[in-house]
Amino acid sequence: MGVALALLGLFPLALDSVRVTSSFAEYRHLHFHGGLDYSTFGETGVPVLAPVSGTVFRLQFSPWGYGNNLWLLGDDGRVYRFVHLERFRRDLDSLVYFWRAERGALVGTLEVQVKVRAGDTIAYSGESGAGPPHLHFEVYERGLLVNPALVGFAYRDPYPPKIVGVSAVPLGGKVEGLPWEVFYRPGDTIRASGRVG
Repeated sequence: MGVALALLGLFPLALDSVRVTSSFAEYRHLHFHGGLDYSTFGETGVPVLAPVSGTVFRLQFSPWGYGNNLWLLGDDGRVYRFVHLERFRRDLDSLVYFWRAERGALVGTLEVQVKVRAGDTIAYSGESGAGPPHLHFEVYERGLLVNPALVGFAYRDPYPPKIVGVSAVPLGGKVEGLPWEVFYRPGDTIRASGRVG
């Protein structure tokens, strides 16, 4: 099952152990990762739980990108987003079913107002939009993405980080000796002049 992490705060999945497979602000090609990715250990259909009481206000569904995802406005004022879901819980799935049938569309956004309590099952994990099976979890404060690990979703990782490589990216203007983006492994030499990140 890989590295098991002990949870210190709330957790949005009904699992006994936690493994974070992608961290907040991890660099991706031309953008930074906006949440935490929690492994579901190869399984789909793991219950996704409301970490706080609040109102589900948006359901989005698509076979691409973020796939099926759910937005929750917590009573604490934060917005929580749950991404790559297999499906929503039954009452929410029914709303999506009728929305699709009425419009003849598979992709869309449905605005709703459904109250939930902390610990309620709100959806089921999956791999919609992007696999393998996992839950991408985002937290917003005052409209800005924040690191979930710093606002109540901390986890204990007993293993120190290991640098396996570095990406070098031009930051603007002309950069000599560097293509658009290069991944370097330890021991490689980087030679470039200009603004590089």
